[in-house]
Amino acid sequence: MTRTHHRLTMLALSVALPTLGLRAQDQATTAQAQEGVDTRSRAQRVLEGLAKLGSYECTLTTVARNPLQALQGGKRRSKHKLHVVREADGLICWSKQDGKQVLARRGGFWTIRDRNANWIPCRKPEGSVWKQAFLADPTFLSQRLLHVLPKAEWTMTSGALDEKPVRVYSTKIGRNEADHLVRCGALPDADSGALGIGRVIMIQAGGGAALPEPKRQFEISIFEDPKTKLPLKIEVRSFATGGPLARVQIGAPGGIFGQTDEDEDEDEDADDKPKKKKPAMTLTFEFSAVGKAKAADLDKAGRALLHDK
Repeated sequence: MTRTHHRLTMLALSVALPTLGLRAQDQATTAQAQEGVDTRSRAQRVLEGLAKLGSYECTLTTVARNPLQALQGGKRRSKHKLHVVREADGLICWSKQDGKQVLARRGGFWTIRDRNANWIPCRKPEGSVWKQAFLADPTFLSQRLLHVLPKAEWTMTSGALDEKPVRVYSTKIGRNEADHLVRCGALPDADSGALGIGRVIMIQAGGGAALPEPKRQFEISIFEDPKTKLPLKIEVRSFATGGPLARVQIGAPGGIFGQTDEDEDEDEDADDKPKKKKPAMTLTFEFSAVGKAKAADLDKAGRALLHDK
């Protein structure tokens, strides 16, 4: 090779290498963007599948600090389970720990069981009647999550649930989107507690004065069955700061709902590690009997009150 050819070759390489480097960088950036979009689209597909399900059973477990016990210096949590059954025709029933249906709705019609186990018509029950501030409706939750989905960043990991492989889609939702989920009733407020007692305490203490809204944040994880592309579980970790209960300092820096017993144990074993912020409330939706659910305890009299032929 002559000196001239060598110089031309080196000149060509000096021009091509930076260009190749830029192309590789652009391709990596494009791949990362596509991965983010793909993760969001996958999460969207799972939520759309849940929103379209005709029937399913869902067990909701709520774990939160019990404000009454906290006021007395106790450290126990309140754990409440609720069973939800949605049928293909839009009928939705709620039952408590004993497994019996005690509340049902179809469209704008509601019915509830009285003390004699008879179904009676009712308006949408208030928390004092139902003895629970939050009525779970996973289908409505999925619809509202789809509404805020474009503004949420999702990550995807692989894992196992009951020894079954799953994909886990996770996101953090705060500010306006978190307020939307609470105000429309898709999720409960973090400082309301499992039974809504905390807000009642503050209302009575404040003499009916307007309560400040907390700064809300949700961490949501969706566990997808890779075969059916449907959710097996949805876990919601709820945080709130600056709300009415944040003014009550009892033992924990986070107020009444500062941390759970299990969290305290973890902190004792790792005093030298930075403490992670603990959720005020954790809700777990577990799905089963997909396409086969039936509200067996709702008899003909109850269905008639819901205009169910």
